[in-house]
Amino acid sequence: MTDKEIMEKKDEILALISRLEIFADLAGDKNKIFLEKLFSFLSVKNFREGEIILDKNEAGRSLYILINGEVQMLRTTLEGSPFALSNLKAEENVCFGKAALLGEDFHGSSVKALSDCSVLELRSQDFLSLCEEMPAQGSKVIYRIARRLAKALQEATKDSLTLYQALLDEVGMP
Repeated sequence: MTDKEIMEKKDEILALISRLEIFADLAGDKNKIFLEKLFSFLSVKNFREGEIILDKNEAGRSLYILINGEVQMLRTTLEGSPFALSNLKAEENVCFGKAALLGEDFHGSSVKALSDCSVLELRSQDFLSLCEEMPAQGSKVIYRIARRLAKALQEATKDSLTLYQALLDEVGMP
């Protein structure tokens, strides 16, 4: 897919963006200008099957919106062996690299193309400049990202406590 083809599908892309969780508060006419400006910052990137779209070891500087194809979220064990967390299809309204919109960030997972696929890239610097221009709308997106990160942190803390308790149980400590 090319940037020209994306321009020809502008209404479809804007509808897709407004269905994404982090942009869900921006549906409606009063936020149309924000979404239009956001659209102007998007660029297309194409990946072949097997290519790494996001590497968890590299600093993230962009949000990616999957517009066609299928990807796999990957993590690694302590020994460095990769394992799959989930497979995601474009039809599922998928985006990844959300935390990068808040500034340079390391990803929790890698993302690998399972088929030839296309993504829309939104660079964090472009998003943050849009937030400065339109802070009311930008704060809605940032709030959604912060809530998602807080939930992930709570789940990680719960998992750590469960593992700690299992360790104590295993060694016979109360």
